[in-house]
Order: sequence, then C-alpha cells, then structure tokens
Amino acid sequence: MQGYNKYYAPEHDDDKRTLNQLAGKKHPLGARGRKYKEGIIVVRFELPFDIYCGGCERRFAEGTRYNAQKSKSGDYLSVPIWGFRLKCSHCGNSFVIQTDPQNAGYTVSEGAKQAAQPPSALPEVEPEPTDPITKLERDVKRQTKLDRDKRELETLYKDNSRKWDDTLERSQALRSHFRKEKRELQRKEEEMKKLQDKHSLSLPLLEPTDEDESASSKVEFQNTVIQQAKSKLDRKKSENIFTNRTLVHSQSPIQSLVHDSKEGFDSISFKRRKVSKQPSRNIPLVDYSSDD
Repeated sequence: MQGYNKYYAPEHDDDKRTLNQLAGKKHPLGARGRKYKEGIIVVRFELPFDIYCGGCERRFAEGTRYNAQKSKSGDYLSVPIWGFRLKCSHCGNSFVIQTDPQNAGYTVSEGAKQAAQPPSALPEVEPEPTDPITKLERDVKRQTKLDRDKRELETLYKDNSRKWDDTLERSQALRSHFRKEKRELQRKEEEMKKLQDKHSLSLPLLEPTDEDESASSKVEFQNTVIQQAKSKLDRKKSENIFTNRTLVHSQSPIQSLVHDSKEGFDSISFKRRKVSKQPSRNIPLVDYSSDD
C-alpha cells in the first residue's frame, strides 16, 4: 500500500509500523493474501484454452475469468511451475491448471479436460537446409524479396509525403468529403422516416437494391374489372366462330320489360307469377290493340 497523498494518524511511526499495519491488514493484498503463510495467494486468472468441467461437463471458453488460488507446485530446471486452482461457477467442482515451462504453455492437471483446439494459424517454419547450394538459393530469394519490399515501401512513403505536403489542403478536402457523405445520409434518413410515417411502419427500411427493382418491375397491379374483361376477351378469342350457337346477350331490365310487353300481358303475368311463386288472380283482359 503506497503512502503517497494519504492521511497519517498522529500515532503513526514509520520506524515501528507500516501503513498496512496501521490499517489493520496482515498482508498488503488484504483478503487475497489470507493464506500467504501456506504459499497461496488469490489472483485473477483467465482460461488459456477451452475446457470441459469434470463435474457438470460444461464447456468454458477461452478467456473466462476466475479468482484462482495460485501456488507453487514444482520446478522445471530453474523455472517454477505454478498451479492455479479454480472453482466451477455451476457445480462448484475445483480443477487445477498448471504452467508448462517446457512447452511454453499450460496443462490441466486435475478436475477438468482440455477441449480440442483448432490447428494453429501460424505459418510452418521451414527446416534449415543441409545442402549449401540450396541454402544459397534460399538466401538469394530472401534478399530479392527484401529488396523488392523495401522499394515498394519507399515508393509508398514518397507518394504519401507528396499527397500530404500541404496538410491544410488535404484536411479541407477530407472534411468536405465527410460533409457530403453526412448530408447524403441525413437525406436518406429523412426519406425513410417520411415513408415510415406514410405507411405507419416501425421497422427500419433497407436501401433498395437492383434485385428489388427488377422484381418490382415484374409485378402488375390492375383493376378487377379490367382483368375480368381481359379474361372474357381471351375466352372469346379462343372460341370457334363457325359453330351454330346462339349467343345469349344479357339484357337490361328495361329491355326485358319491352320484350315481355310484345309477347302479351298474359305472358308477363305468368312470368311474374312464376318468379314470385304467388297464386294467380282473375285479371280481366283488355285489348290494347283496338282504338276504342
């Protein structure tokens, strides 16, 4: 515990007690060092790889953090091997992960199982050739590639220096470009909001693509009457005009009444009686053809 910018009690004496002792701490780490005499301290530890818990068989991903009890479990030559005892957050099972100085990694010693890891993405190191001619060819290729990369870097550096010779001009150009993009984005947002308000939509609308335009151009919106007329016209065109069939035309109510009056009043009353299904009445016949 550092004593800078801290309050010192009047009874404090640097020669007799430290600030930690004055605060009542037995160890500078506080509660994390309560097992310091046993060689154990509590540290924050991240899983170096995916593991399966031995108790609940759950999988814990790499980078999961735990409060681990760190202790020395051995030595490899002159390098100490540290063990980290962790506790599963689901079943309470404890497992130990140790450092592996020989392979520069970690190993699971008890209570858990390491999950299968994907193959390393690092390039494989080519073995050192034993033939001097092969070694000379490899060195020549490396030097050629190094010279080519150096020339490309110098070209890029010069081009960048030339473009940014006048920093004020380049800054103004960039800011002008950003302003145009900002105005275009604001315009699109306003159009989308108007469309949402028009159709009462709450979901955000995506920008139209070429596929959307081609699909919408194939859709035809027509009136129902026009569609019926077109279907009727197509049906008429498909009929044979040389067949002896009597075409039945639909008549209006006035035309049907005139047609019935020509046939006679009896026929009219008969048809009315047939339609209405009412009993007939004795209606006197009047000759409308005479002049009297």
